[in-house]
Amino acid sequence: PVLSDKEKMLVVIKVVQAIEFFHRNGLVLGDFSPRNVVLSHPEKLDGVNKGKLFPKFIDIDSYRFKGGQPPIDQMNTPMWYPPEIRAAQIRVQKLTSAGAQSSGIASADAHMRNLNTRTDVFKFGLAVLRLFHSSEDAIAVYISPEARDRVARMIGAKRAKVLLSSLEENPANRPNMTEILQQFQPQGG
Repeated sequence: PVLSDKEKMLVVIKVVQAIEFFHRNGLVLGDFSPRNVVLSHPEKLDGVNKGKLFPKFIDIDSYRFKGGQPPIDQMNTPMWYPPEIRAAQIRVQKLTSAGAQSSGIASADAHMRNLNTRTDVFKFGLAVLRLFHSSEDAIAVYISPEARDRVARMIGAKRAKVLLSSLEENPANRPNMTEILQQFQPQGG
């Protein structure tokens, strides 16, 4: 279905809730992109769910528990690379072209495949940015002042700042999904 901005934000909140649940239970998604999430069509649901949007996570065979090995390699969908993964890719290319020892290349390659909850957070933020970017190049943008403004107008500057800080270059500066979810919880009185 074609979604209004309000419906898009409701989907974002449902995705935040799902990923926060996964992370809270020690699950790392790894390969997260719109190719891995589909939406229910609100008019095709029956009963109390009719008219509602539900995200469904698919292609989850590479999810893994923290500290564990994934059943298959956790990959990155093309154009969905967090900054730390892009930096590791560049390092592997430089080491390879410089004829470095295989142990050095293997170490850099391991960093390139280090998907974790912080990379999940970045990919989630990228999905939000691209969802609210209105031009045809949305699938490839990493920066969109227009999308940031749209999000801020919808949910307020404070919430938008926390939500969009998921795109920070330094993984340590990204919020976790619980901190993002807290922005959408009713404020206690």
